[in-house]
Amino acid sequence: FPVTIRGTDRISEFDIAFEDLSMDGNPVTINDLVDHLGVSKRTVWSRIKEHGGFELIKEEGKDSTLQRKQPVQN
Repeated sequence: FPVTIRGTDRISEFDIAFEDLSMDGNPVTINDLVDHLGVSKRTVWSRIKEHGGFELIKEEGKDSTLQRKQPVQN
């Protein structure tokens, strides 16, 4: 049986993948994460939701990109 990665491990793996892909300064797309993690788009969407620390930026005519949510300043 395959070993299931626990939630915290999935979040860490997602963080590492995002950092790897954003090192060069280019925006990170859903497809970038699909390729990097070797999972489906549906899985990437689930992990974004599970993580909670990212937001999607949609631009007309371009692939949607992901960025970290900025902390709210009081």
